[in-house]
Amino acid sequence: MAEDRPEVSGLYGRRDALHWRASVIMLGILLLVLGALAVAARVWSRHVRAQRREEIRAALPGVEPLLAALEMYREDYGAYPLELDALTPEYIDALPEPPVFTHTGWVYSVDPDDVRYTPQPDGPTEGPPVPERVYHLWVLIPGSYTPLRGLLGDVLAYRSHGHYPEHAYGGTLERIDGWGYYHE
Repeated sequence: MAEDRPEVSGLYGRRDALHWRASVIMLGILLLVLGALAVAARVWSRHVRAQRREEIRAALPGVEPLLAALEMYREDYGAYPLELDALTPEYIDALPEPPVFTHTGWVYSVDPDDVRYTPQPDGPTEGPPVPERVYHLWVLIPGSYTPLRGLLGDVLAYRSHGHYPEHAYGGTLERIDGWGYYHE
């Protein structure tokens, strides 16, 4: 009697069960490959960041004369210059190239928003805010879009007061020898 029954063809049929099993195996292989690619991308990203960090470290000593010239100018005039060109030729012969390739060169600004409070001799311990002239020196490191790097690029910044926010310039901070490197 069992031989008189027709072959079951449906969701639970033998052929459909084989297709189901093959689909599950293929999905497993696909997930394994995607996981391996994600791990490889993360390892590569760390390698690229470490390589960039070492390139920057090697080039930063070339910028020290510029930082020293800014401090000498401040000692002479009581404030940082409004433009980097004010340093040449009295304090530095020529502005050094940024430590990384860039299309824009140095971006420099004096920030009067950072304030300090002057103590009052006959009153409260803190007086009115007085702008403390600090400068920001930074360079945009151009990038091209990749899933690991984003669209815009990174920023290497130097702030004379040494305070770097964790998030600025559209990126996240990594400190490199007194400088802030912001990864997009």
